[in-house]
Amino acid sequence: AMNILNAQKRTPGINLNVCRKEGKIPAVLYGHGFDSVPLLLLKSEFIKMIRNQGKGGLMDLKIDTEETHKVLLQDYQAHPITQDFIHADLYRIRMDEKLRTTVQLAFLGESPAVKQGGVLIKNYTEIEVECLPKDLVSEIEVDLSLLNNVHDSIKIEDLAFPPGVSALAPKSEVIITVADQAVEEIAVSTADEKAQEQAKIEELGKEKEKEDTKAEGEKKGK
Repeated sequence: AMNILNAQKRTPGINLNVCRKEGKIPAVLYGHGFDSVPLLLLKSEFIKMIRNQGKGGLMDLKIDTEETHKVLLQDYQAHPITQDFIHADLYRIRMDEKLRTTVQLAFLGESPAVKQGGVLIKNYTEIEVECLPKDLVSEIEVDLSLLNNVHDSIKIEDLAFPPGVSALAPKSEVIITVADQAVEEIAVSTADEKAQEQAKIEELGKEKEKEDTKAEGEKKGK
């Protein structure tokens, strides 16, 4: 089947950069009540899988010759410059246990308000949901034709969720809204500034963490 991800068990202590040069991605599989298993995935296969079903989809993972497991891509690291995947965390799913994951939003149709010169402002392109694995969908549709006038918006409560799937964010959260042209330009520049500020704050936080860890190490070294 197309959506089977093949993996091999990874021997502890092998050189991960060599593996990456050979087109493999180091990964770890873990889950409730399971030991975590270090793995190697084929990069080409992994990328194809992500392209086909997004990062939130359920995948069938086959380790060496074992039975397949249902897994979710829980987290991954990408190289800061090349944006290559360099590590993946896979979460082993139990079919009887609800899971939390992000699902892409599919924006469909046309908004009458945009034809009148309004501008769409998307607050979300994906949302976090909770459901049993069997109810997981690859996307949730957002019907833009509901946006008739400038300042109209679509909230989480206006979306049609498939049976068994519920959103984790508050129902009143605005997914998308229509702004005046002039407002849009200001909104974008302040959003950019905020994002840059946030990035700076996070960077400083990381630096401080590094220094704290270093200080700890020096204390222990004495």
